[in-house]
Amino acid sequence: MKHLTNPIRPILFLVLAFMMMLSTQASAAETVMMCELDDGDKLYYKHIKPLIGEPTVVQKIDGKWGPWRVSCPNSYKADELSVYDSGTKMQSYSQENFSPAVPELDIKKGDPVRFHMTTVLDFEFGSYTYERKAYISLVQSLGDFTLQISEFGLDTASSCEIIK
Repeated sequence: MKHLTNPIRPILFLVLAFMMMLSTQASAAETVMMCELDDGDKLYYKHIKPLIGEPTVVQKIDGKWGPWRVSCPNSYKADELSVYDSGTKMQSYSQENFSPAVPELDIKKGDPVRFHMTTVLDFEFGSYTYERKAYISLVQSLGDFTLQISEFGLDTASSCEIIK
């Protein structure tokens, strides 16, 4: 009878090793990053990579973790979020009315200006980049076309601290 119970020990060992591997994977699936911007604001992001399913990113707002959204007033298109194994990219879109007139470009005061913002978080190297581009759609004798307005553009980058 003793020779029948001997093979059970290696099987139990393998099951225990597999369970330890799963618990290690689950605890290593979250990375928290704190980014300090030029204006002194601190932003907290968490990259969650579950054992099964797609990775997600959440942001800490008022002490609570919630979905990462960019609050753009006058959005003309829904945010686009792409989450990767070690980072994420958010594309946001908003529209405002142009306040100064630019007669040489035939831009009138109140013409709509569209902003395209791209935010990239890298949880592997601890970085935050933000880029904003401004566009105005013009109708000229040649038809519709879009003009990029460089004075409303903005690029910023920040290194971040990976907390865990």
